[in-house]
Amino acid sequence: YLMKKEIYSFAKALTNPARPMCAIVGGSKVSDKIKVLENLVKQVNKLFIGGAMAYVFLKAKGFTVGKSYCETGQSFVDKYGETKDPIMEMAKGLLQKAEECGVELFLPEDHVCHTEFAAVESPLVTTDENVPEGYMALDIGPKTRAKYVANISSCATVVWNGPMGVFEMAPYAQGTFDVAKALAECPGMTIIGGGDSASAAEMSGYAGFISHVSTGGGASLELLEGKALPGITALDNALQTTPKEDGSADLKAAIKELKDEVKRLAEKQAGFDFVREMRSAGFTAGIVIGALYFLKGMK
Repeated sequence: YLMKKEIYSFAKALTNPARPMCAIVGGSKVSDKIKVLENLVKQVNKLFIGGAMAYVFLKAKGFTVGKSYCETGQSFVDKYGETKDPIMEMAKGLLQKAEECGVELFLPEDHVCHTEFAAVESPLVTTDENVPEGYMALDIGPKTRAKYVANISSCATVVWNGPMGVFEMAPYAQGTFDVAKALAECPGMTIIGGGDSASAAEMSGYAGFISHVSTGGGASLELLEGKALPGITALDNALQTTPKEDGSADLKAAIKELKDEVKRLAEKQAGFDFVREMRSAGFTAGIVIGALYFLKGMK
């Protein structure tokens, strides 16, 4: 059941989603999420960036980031003799790609800051995008929260991966928790791509009101990057293997039938109840479990 729900949810969001569609991407490193961003920017109408990775984009646009964590790479000299940072070039490239694709890209307009990575009773809240010298941004500010929430609420499909700040510390959790609440209250299809954002949704108390919270971890990231789901690839490989004499051919046929049915339902997208359709087709989680035993026996 979990496998079917995972495939269906991501397929529906990434193939022919209801629009407008938005993605919220956070986390600390641009390099970890650049493939996700490059894939999503070709599909979404709105893209929200938060977390420490946002400071790379803000710096690329000329804003000051103070002591905020701002990922850098191994610098190089281009053919014109200019020194470049590959991470900064990734950010600039994505900003340009978003503009070319007509995607509305949102970056933090204010920040919740402190002089060190520690909780404090009254953190500094900036008035604009710039982080003062000697301070580090640890969460998105109130103006940014309000703007993100208002725009998320108007979307019919929402995909979220990565927190907006250091949500493990109470003074810097509000941005992430407000995004979780926005997904919970959004009438459209809402998906959390596992990892820290799933943990944050649980901490906020809103996880139960979100359409799908992925348990796929790294696999969900691969889906957001546009890669094939590893489990489905394994089934494909199994179907190419010579049948055994112990009746494995029958199970292979069942696997193929399951795989084809999941694809059909994912492509159909709307106008049906997914669980009802799968039940009427006669499929159960037992087929998936049987497939796993079958694959193990073929190694």
